[in-house]
Amino acid sequence: MALLEIYAGPKAKRHITERGLSPADISTIFGASGAAKWLAIYGLDRAIFEQWLPAGTSGKSSETLDEKSAIKVYGTSVGAWKLAAACQRQPGEALEKLANAYINQSYAKKAKPEDVVYETERILQTFLPDAHIDQILTHPYLRYSCGAVKCRSFLGQERSWRLAAGMAEGFYRSLGRGGYGQMFERAVFSDPRNKPALQEEPGVRTQHISLGEDNLRAALRASAAIPYIMDPIREIEGAEPGLYRDGGLLDYHPIPQRFWQEPGLVLYPHFYNYLVPNWFDKFYASRKAKAEDLENVIMLSPSAEFIAQLPDGRLPDRKDFSIYKGRNDIRQARWRQAMTASLALGDAFLRWVNSADPSRDVLDFGEQ
Repeated sequence: MALLEIYAGPKAKRHITERGLSPADISTIFGASGAAKWLAIYGLDRAIFEQWLPAGTSGKSSETLDEKSAIKVYGTSVGAWKLAAACQRQPGEALEKLANAYINQSYAKKAKPEDVVYETERILQTFLPDAHIDQILTHPYLRYSCGAVKCRSFLGQERSWRLAAGMAEGFYRSLGRGGYGQMFERAVFSDPRNKPALQEEPGVRTQHISLGEDNLRAALRASAAIPYIMDPIREIEGAEPGLYRDGGLLDYHPIPQRFWQEPGLVLYPHFYNYLVPNWFDKFYASRKAKAEDLENVIMLSPSAEFIAQLPDGRLPDRKDFSIYKGRNDIRQARWRQAMTASLALGDAFLRWVNSADPSRDVLDFGEQ
């Protein structure tokens, strides 16, 4: 039974067929929004960042590294948080701390907004203590970036009725009544040692901000500031004035070709076998990234058989906070089962990438 599915665009598949796949072949690693769903691929990320990448980059240091061989990483929301864990000196330990801290969230039946603020800050401090921020900014071969959105129109204001109006505007625009550029500006926060090449998506302004010790934590908070759940971030050093919210609103599952202009292969560990561009697009079954936009992407995702083995036969979900309201122990146990099960995905990836003919198991986008 196959637990892991591997999809590749034409350019990526041709590369795997002719040369196999090594860490040196990877230009970028992407991480998607998805809250608790990430727990189901925790073990996959751990195998990639703790075992596969170090084995292929041994001996590299910040002083000797040719920047052309550095691997850029980019994520939004939980994708940004997991990659911030993965860019620390002990990636497996940091990813485990993030997963456990996320699982251990505990709320009363009537949770208050300040409870969410407390739990969010607890998670952040658990997997990224102040002393580890510099580990991300000085990583020998990974160059970290994360995404948020600077909000315009109603979402750029804090009053609750304006937030409701902003979300309604998003649904209106999702029906094809106009672009999201009037609501959002893409904000990309990047390691200044080697900023990624970006292009502005038509109609959407992009702001590119250098990361440092004075703004990395704020950028992470902004990247995961889900409307209604978390307050927006107002002040970020180096960024333009305004309100910053969850990067997944614009880049729910970031699509490289929309704005990312780095050459080379993109590795994309993902909990689905498809990508949904914007958060508002997830309500439409047909709104998925097109195969032609994924030419150089290698996407790794759990199979239907793997998901069927998880508690309730599905991925963990943020809705579980409501489903198991007041029963934190049940939710935590189910999520922990998914986290443990995901270790098998990491093993499956290592077997595949080290096999004699990895191209044999690669699927084309469109075969989902």
